[in-house]
Order: sequence, then structure tokens, then C-alpha cells
Amino acid sequence: TCIASRVSIHARRLASASIPPNADVAVGVFGDRALAGVALPGGEPWTFEHPIDCRPVVAGGVVVSAGDNEMFGLDARTGKRLWSRKAGGCLRGAADDGKVTVVSSRPINGLGGIVVAIDRDGLVVRQVEDDSNIGMPGIIDGVVFLPWEGRYVSAYDLSIGEEVARIRLAERVTRAFTTGGALFFGERTATRFDEKIALAPKAKASTVRLPPRPLPGDPT
Repeated sequence: TCIASRVSIHARRLASASIPPNADVAVGVFGDRALAGVALPGGEPWTFEHPIDCRPVVAGGVVVSAGDNEMFGLDARTGKRLWSRKAGGCLRGAADDGKVTVVSSRPINGLGGIVVAIDRDGLVVRQVEDDSNIGMPGIIDGVVFLPWEGRYVSAYDLSIGEEVARIRLAERVTRAFTTGGALFFGERTATRFDEKIALAPKAKASTVRLPPRPLPGDPT
């Protein structure tokens, strides 16, 4: 309960923090050696040649992808390389707060998770490695939110390099994401990060659920 209460404290502290919107951009992969993108509507198309092993992720104003044991971040509007670093495995997700890009990746052996926070100069601010499977991260004002093992979200403060809060959600959670100036956690549901977040273990947080409906092929 104490740890969950800390999440509410952080929700209040971060309530006024600015959450930059994701760039309005379309990105495609050509073969296995090039990315192409264009800002919408009516931007100038760009291309970036590099071996591509992972589906690219748009995180704020940054496009993140990886290939040939290298991970890189591009300006989503121009395709200009912002940073790159040696890295194996493949991406699970990424987030950006306008200053730092946080990338969650799957190790080469497929077990556990690696999270790297990289600033605009390409410097690694923090790196976290854990035996738990870490999903798609979120970030607000230097605080990273890491879903793990399908049930938990940890708040990790980059400035001190420590977990500062943790919450267990009643519904399955594999990703954190921002939209409309707010942060959400979930998978088939979306739970808003607000003053009610400490009630998540009792299923009383601000949560919406996708309506059940059949889909072709019964996908899981």
C-alpha cells in the first residue's frame, strides 16, 4: 500500500508536466536496409539507409529502430540521425519526453529485459537490466514507467537511478503510452495515470476497456 501511495504522490507531482505529442509521421520499411518517412500532412519525404532487423517505433519526435547489432534514433520529421549505439536483441518499445529517449529491448537470448535511456547527445543516462520481461515504456519529465511481467508498473527516476514507486494493476499491462496529454497503462484496457492510480489493485482506477467483439481468425 505504501508503494502504491507513492505512485499517487508522483501522479500529483507530474500532473503539470508537459507531455510532448508523438510526431504526426508515417514511417515504412523498405526491404531490410532502409527506412522511409514523411511528416503529415505534406512534409518532405526522407529515407535512411541502414540494416533493419526490428519494426521501427515512433516515440515522441523520434523514430527508433535497430539492425546489424546497432540501435539508432532519428528525427521523425527529417530522418536525421540523432544518436546510435551498439545493441543486440530487438525492440519492445520506446518513449521520449523531448530530452531523453527510453528504449526497452529483448535480449538476444529472449529472456528478461533491457532498458536504455539515451539523451540527445547520444549519451547513455541509465541502463537497467532485469530478469523480468519489460514491456513498452513511458516517460514523463525524467520519470520512466516500466510495465513488467504483465501485472506491474514501476516508476524509475532517471535522476537518481532508482525505482521510486510501484503499482500492481488488476488488468494485464504490457505497455505504457501517452495520448491527449496523459499517460496510460494497459493492453486490452487503458488505465490513466492520475490521482486514482493507487486504487488500481482494487480495479477502481480510471480504466476503460475495449468492447468485446469477434475478429477474423480469432487472434490472441
